[in-house]
Amino acid sequence: MTENTKSIEALSNISRNVEDNINNTVITMEKTNQLTQKSVENSKMISQNSHSMLTQVETLTTISQANHQSMQDLSEITNELNAATKDLDKRLNHFKS
Repeated sequence: MTENTKSIEALSNISRNVEDNINNTVITMEKTNQLTQKSVENSKMISQNSHSMLTQVETLTTISQANHQSMQDLSEITNELNAATKDLDKRLNHFKS
């Protein structure tokens, strides 16, 4: 009977150890689940921020292209004004002579 008692006690200890291991595994799985959910939330936020940044870069590109065109137009106007000024100077010098 003593041998059976020892076996039952050993089996009981093993059962407690298994139960502890299962409980620890459940806790670990819960923590993993929480971390995974947080990671998903962070990934969504990163995606939204990336989309917002891309939209802003596209807007900056449009503005930059418009500014470039405006500078070209201004350069053409400046060249025309310079030519007109030279022509006017030439005509005024014609009257001075």
